[in-house]
Amino acid sequence: MKESAVRVPSDLSGKVGSSTTLEETVRPLIELSIKGLERMWMKDQGLFCFTVRDGQNGPAPEGVSLRYTAITLLGLHRAATNGWPVPLDLKSILRQTIEAAPTTRNIGTLALILWAGAALTQKVDPKVEAAIRSHGPFYQEAGNGVYATTELAWLLIAMIEAAEVTTGAERRRFEETAHLAYRLLKRNFNPRSSLFAFSMQLSSSWTRPLRSRLGFFDGQVYGIYSFAQYARHFSDGEALSHAKRCAERICDFQGGRGEWAWHYNVLRGKMVDRYPVYAVHQHGMAPLALKGLSEISTGDYRVEITRGLRYLFGENPLGFQFVDEAHSVIWRSMKRRSPMAKAIYINKVASFVGPTGWISALDHPSLMMIDRECRPYELGWLLFAFSDIPPKKEGGHGPAV
Repeated sequence: MKESAVRVPSDLSGKVGSSTTLEETVRPLIELSIKGLERMWMKDQGLFCFTVRDGQNGPAPEGVSLRYTAITLLGLHRAATNGWPVPLDLKSILRQTIEAAPTTRNIGTLALILWAGAALTQKVDPKVEAAIRSHGPFYQEAGNGVYATTELAWLLIAMIEAAEVTTGAERRRFEETAHLAYRLLKRNFNPRSSLFAFSMQLSSSWTRPLRSRLGFFDGQVYGIYSFAQYARHFSDGEALSHAKRCAERICDFQGGRGEWAWHYNVLRGKMVDRYPVYAVHQHGMAPLALKGLSEISTGDYRVEITRGLRYLFGENPLGFQFVDEAHSVIWRSMKRRSPMAKAIYINKVASFVGPTGWISALDHPSLMMIDRECRPYELGWLLFAFSDIPPKKEGGHGPAV
């Protein structure tokens, strides 16, 4: 059988913090991601698919997603900017994405589209901005009444990116909205636990006690990255401090195999559950947040990032290789089999009053399974996080020119 080019070097354990080793590990992942995303582009719709799911006839794409297309554009654009060959017309895909923007009312998706447009064209599309501002001065998701951390973080980043490609009154307008988004997002940050809740600003609902006290990994990483960008743009010490403290907390909760924990009790400052362990957290979202933070601070998270990558190459309870070079995908997650997966709901409630460690008894490999699915945004965030690593020069070891 042909040996995969995508692997962790055998001497990784001796160089776990080495940037050279990290680059050697990541370059093949970048190549795989670009190849995989080319297959995920739905030519007829002009957008990227919602997912690729494994089946009897092999992996096949399903649906389309505006949100995932915007994230994928961000990653592919960064890869192309850093010299990686990208075989897709990104500006054409962006135009199709902007044309489709009126089909969504989700402010997080609109913010991602605005962010992608600013990155690719150095301009702000007025239709996308108008769609965002039609939500009014506050963000409330239809039917939910929440100021959700992930969407607020995307909005904050988008406003900063928009400010940086505009001038005068237009720039000031985006900066004012960035300040508003920051204030709203800060309400979801618990300064005692240094973690972000799903939302501290819920409408009356039976879910309020849970969602105001619990947080997910996505909220932590997007919160860290958005606060870091706010700190960079406005030279804001408070935002930087919050971002660093949250980064330290998620690193505290990183598992012995490098897995990033999925679920937290923000009120008590404790982990609720590690599972599911999502591949995108290992190769995309944690690196995005930690690298983004280290660019503006003294923090060095290469050890934690590298440990996270090792999980994907067999250093996990099932010894599973998430990276599938043959199909140009990285499989989505390791999770508990049903009905054991439902235990998380019991543990959410238990986390308010007592210990949660009992759930680790359900972590036996026989109770685990792999979700053989890969979504475009997962590969997009990998590219966004890592494509500052240049491609190797043909026949040499330097960056491409």
